[in-house]
Amino acid sequence: MASGKKKYKNKKLGLAAAVLFVAAILVTVVVSTFITMVMFRSYNDDVQTERARIGMLVLEDALDREVVRLSEKFRNWSEDEPFAKSMNGYYNEYFVETWPEYREDNCFCAVLDISGNVIYSEGYPFSSFDLASVAAGKTVSGIVTLDGRTAAVYASPVNENGAKGALVLGYDLDNCGIPAGVKELTGCETALFGGDTACAATLAGNISGIQMPAGVRDKVLSGGQTYTGHTLIDGKGFYVSYAPITGADGKPAGAYFAGLGSAASDAEFAAVSIASSSAALVLVAISAVAVVVFIRKRVMIPIRQVTVLAEEMESGKFSSTAVDYFFVNDEVGMFARKLRYAKKDVSKCIEDISAILDRMADGDFTAKPDSAYPGDFGRIKNSVLKIEDDLGAALANMNRSSEEVMTGSGRMAEGSQTLADGAARQESAIKEISGSISEVSSRIAAAADNAAAAGELSELTKEKVLRQDEEIGNMVSAMNEIRVTSGEIGKIIKTIEDISFQTNILALNAAVEAARAGEAGKGFAVVADEVRSLAGKSSEAAKSTTELISAAISAVEKGSEVADRTAESMREVREMTERTSGLIVEIAQASREQNESIKQINYGIEQITQVIRTNSETAEETAASSEKLSGQSRLLKDQVSRFRTGT
Repeated sequence: MASGKKKYKNKKLGLAAAVLFVAAILVTVVVSTFITMVMFRSYNDDVQTERARIGMLVLEDALDREVVRLSEKFRNWSEDEPFAKSMNGYYNEYFVETWPEYREDNCFCAVLDISGNVIYSEGYPFSSFDLASVAAGKTVSGIVTLDGRTAAVYASPVNENGAKGALVLGYDLDNCGIPAGVKELTGCETALFGGDTACAATLAGNISGIQMPAGVRDKVLSGGQTYTGHTLIDGKGFYVSYAPITGADGKPAGAYFAGLGSAASDAEFAAVSIASSSAALVLVAISAVAVVVFIRKRVMIPIRQVTVLAEEMESGKFSSTAVDYFFVNDEVGMFARKLRYAKKDVSKCIEDISAILDRMADGDFTAKPDSAYPGDFGRIKNSVLKIEDDLGAALANMNRSSEEVMTGSGRMAEGSQTLADGAARQESAIKEISGSISEVSSRIAAAADNAAAAGELSELTKEKVLRQDEEIGNMVSAMNEIRVTSGEIGKIIKTIEDISFQTNILALNAAVEAARAGEAGKGFAVVADEVRSLAGKSSEAAKSTTELISAAISAVEKGSEVADRTAESMREVREMTERTSGLIVEIAQASREQNESIKQINYGIEQITQVIRTNSETAEETAASSEKLSGQSRLLKDQVSRFRTGT
């Protein structure tokens, strides 16, 4: 049997489980780390970009506040009373003396007469600025880019204290300190662009001339939109935010810029990535060790012990107790304990069945199981008990049969002799029976002839009854037709009565009309009386006819009932005649069959006579055989008597 078992490749379940768990943990940690790094990168990009946007907004606010400061300077200076007198009298010494009070770095001014001519200026950078329109009443407030220069300008006519002319105040943005101040406040690199070229910037040592990237230029200057994202400036990566500067003429005059270098962010991301990866590797290593230790203690060792139990059961060693390992209360432990209990139950069943079979081998068929047989083992118990009971019953039956055979064989010998004597007496009695049967045969033949004649008469009677039944049926149909016709006549009479009644009414109406007519209607009244009399007679005749027809219909209905009863009686007579005819035919058939049977009996009597002679000879031989059978029965009883059974 062992050589026929299938060979399976040995695979370590615990090792496979450990590798699977570690791989799952590794994949989980790697995926989690990757997702965390991607999310951190995205979050960091959003934060840096938002910081750049805030820097840009601060820069925009600083430039707006500079324009406001220019408007305040304009108001303060132009409202000074000597300012108007100096403007009207072309007194430049006043402007020379007072301008330093309002001047700051990068500031410039220009005082215009009513014709737009410059009375006084200092640091004025433009050569194509439309001063005449300002002198004529136009106010310019905002950023102006002209002649390659960009400046914040506030220019407006002066109307205070009778002054006639205009004042232009400005702040030159080229290489101004506004971007540096915003950088100090926000930490962002900032720049102001006049057109697509930086006129003031904190990048590259606060030098101007940096060009705006082409893609940014198209969106900001041409499209008038804000740009936020990541780009390269002077070969370095930056998180940037650009917004268009709306000039005094309402068109983009340049752009605000704020940005943060991505080198620091990249370094921070690299540090976080290295830290996350290191932590993940440490976590994977710790988890792997923990999983291996856990699987070895809670899976591999218990499974080895379970394997030993299974191998013992496979090899038939159910009584062995080699495995005494303490299994914990988990799935493997529960399975091992169930397997151990099953092994003990099988061992008890095997020992119990072996004991029963040993006692059966010794001839004791009264042994019963001492152990419990759980589940399907109960079928084995039932099978063993059935085998024991069947064998015990068979042996008990053999013992009884041997006694009966022994007794019967003796009686058989006596009976055989008696049978031989009786056979001689039977032969003489058979001869007498044969003569009696011949006489009965002749009488049965005569009865068969009479039954055949009675059958013919019965057939003739049945035909007469059938014809009579048809005639009665025709009579019943005729009575029904009379009854239907009488009903139709009754309807006609009813119609005549209705007509007579209507005629009587008409005659009465005619008599009334004739009476109204007087002498002219007397003749018509006579006719009406005659018609009414005739209608009365018709009504009486119709009533008489109705009574006669009703009496006729009643008589017809009674006749129909009598005819129906007669027809029913004839049907019963026909059925009885048919049954009588059938019985007579059966009697004739039976008589013929009896005659044939008597012939067979005669033949059988002859055979019986021959058999009786043979039985006489056989009885003598049976007596001798019975003596031998009696001896064999005694020997069988002696062999069976040594077995003990419960019956």
